[in-house]
Amino acid sequence: MNTLQQAQDQAKTAKEKLSTKACLVSRPTVSYPSGKMTVKEILTASLTTGASVSGSSFDSSLQWYPTKALQVFNTLRKQAYDLFDRTSVAVGAFNLVPLDKLENVMQALKEKQHQYLMEVMNTASTFNTVVSQHADSVSLKEPEVADLIRKAGAINEADFKSVFGFEIFPAMTIQPLLESDELVMHEKAQASLWEETAKAAREHLNQAFKSESKPSSRSVNGLSRIRDKLVALSFLDDGIDRVIDCCDQVIQAMPKTGKLTDHEILVMVHFLSSISSVEILKATASGDDVNGVDMTKVFKLLLPEVVEEIVEESVPEVLNTSPATADVFEVSLSIDDDFSAPPPAPVQTNLELAWGAF
Repeated sequence: MNTLQQAQDQAKTAKEKLSTKACLVSRPTVSYPSGKMTVKEILTASLTTGASVSGSSFDSSLQWYPTKALQVFNTLRKQAYDLFDRTSVAVGAFNLVPLDKLENVMQALKEKQHQYLMEVMNTASTFNTVVSQHADSVSLKEPEVADLIRKAGAINEADFKSVFGFEIFPAMTIQPLLESDELVMHEKAQASLWEETAKAAREHLNQAFKSESKPSSRSVNGLSRIRDKLVALSFLDDGIDRVIDCCDQVIQAMPKTGKLTDHEILVMVHFLSSISSVEILKATASGDDVNGVDMTKVFKLLLPEVVEEIVEESVPEVLNTSPATADVFEVSLSIDDDFSAPPPAPVQTNLELAWGAF
């Protein structure tokens, strides 16, 4: 097969995989105000002169609307981005989303959007009360600051409310102008998936396996999420299944409840450290036994009982040579899909409606 024919075949394969199994969706945008203004802005806008504000914490800006009251929006934003990112992969300004996951992902995002808008309505109804209470909390120690908080609330209410936003974008089919561009898109999606997988592994390793912590079985959930994303996007590379198999081996070796033993922690740390490297992920996917992940040696050293289970799984043990009474032990892995039970469709609303009643 000549080079041109090979390139054409690769482009055709990429076209079939992308057009029949995926679509493009822009990442949702979720925003909320900071609740901050500089002291100079407050004084200028309120036409107040001669005010004296002490304390270095107010030299540059003042948190006139309490951060604690805005924390719920930060949480909802993180949850929305996590819902979208766990089954999609970035390709330029868009994300590639598997078609078989699209409906569940969009329904989950709409439910999160509904929760967000309910919080916006609550913020609208309690705006003046929250600002007043925030000012009262500092009035005894810093009366000048309390006065600035009240002024900021009075002059900034409209701008404050206008910043809230939660936008979900519609899905688009993949139809590049040139057929060869689909191969380029496919390759970029592959590269992004390896990079996002390695990043997720590094972040989970740093968060769940700190030196002072004692990880429990719940710390395995982060690896399960990595594994589920690879499953959802496995059509991008046939070798992804090899990485999934490694994830399954490690997950199956961990306890379902309770604390992880020192040896189990070492296994998790070793595996997460390994897949934190894009090159090791690629080597594993390509079947490179030298440079890819091989957990067998680690299991033999730290969890030898796991190796015995793997042997039983790969080589069935016959207890009786008689065909009529032979028993075969089989072990299968089963991990539920995060979106197997999508949330109900939310009540449709918008930000104008949220604020309009107040």
